[in-house]
Amino acid sequence: MNTKQKKTLIFHMSDPTTDFLAAIYDEIQDITLIRHSVDSDEVDRLIASHDRILMLGHGLSQGLFGDPENSIDFIINSSHAEALRYKENIFIWCYASQFVEEHNLSGFSTSMFISETSEAEMNAITSDEFDIERSNRLFAKVVGEGVKADLPLKALYQRVLACYHAPAGTECPVINFNHAGLRLN
Repeated sequence: MNTKQKKTLIFHMSDPTTDFLAAIYDEIQDITLIRHSVDSDEVDRLIASHDRILMLGHGLSQGLFGDPENSIDFIINSSHAEALRYKENIFIWCYASQFVEEHNLSGFSTSMFISETSEAEMNAITSDEFDIERSNRLFAKVVGEGVKADLPLKALYQRVLACYHAPAGTECPVINFNHAGLRLN
């Protein structure tokens, strides 16, 4: 039995609109949490010294947004693909799955992910703040339980597919939209 604890690195830029994602890692011991941008070489050094990398927040297919106060557009971008290649990766930002596919990476990822009302409107999803908050809380809870249990990525992905859904007898178009964009590469 392997009792070695995975060294976990988390990139989660300070942003009140993504604070709900902290539930994914708030009970994990011995993490390295990066909440403000660091230079690209430091990102590579941090990735190299950790086993599991969680990248959480807002982004595009080009990468995970950095800290706008430090004028860094992306904290994770194509220059970090090689460093991420052999790590256990969790990519949670809008269009992260396109980033993963473009760079032939592996991991659990999201496609366009609605976490705000403006994103629902841009994607013609009829919802309200309640649906979005319900989706955000449930997604972070389900992913967090899998991460805390140290599930392998395939089991984490299967768990999220099975547990991230609206309660029986209810409908949540935000959850349905986000669920359809979950990927495992």
